Amino acid sequence: MLAGSEGLAAWISARYHLTGISASPRAGYWGLTRITARAVVGFYTAVADDPAVGPWLLDAMGEGTRVGADGFNQYFG
Repeated sequence: MLAGSEGLAAWISARYHLTGISASPRAGYWGLTRITARAVVGFYTAVADDPAVGPWLLDAMGEGTRVGADGFNQYFG
């Protein structure tokens, strides 16, 4: 699976036993993915304890730049 593909929301829900996350109703539109505040907290808590995903994802998040390669502001929300 590619990061950000339509199956990612279902994979995250299954891997971390989360509810409150669903894929975009429009294929290819990651920005329309729905996630509740409770699911965000549950995800970050679970991923921090996941030795296969946590170190990579937390490092990547810490290295984020203010503006992405596409020119879009990454410091939103």
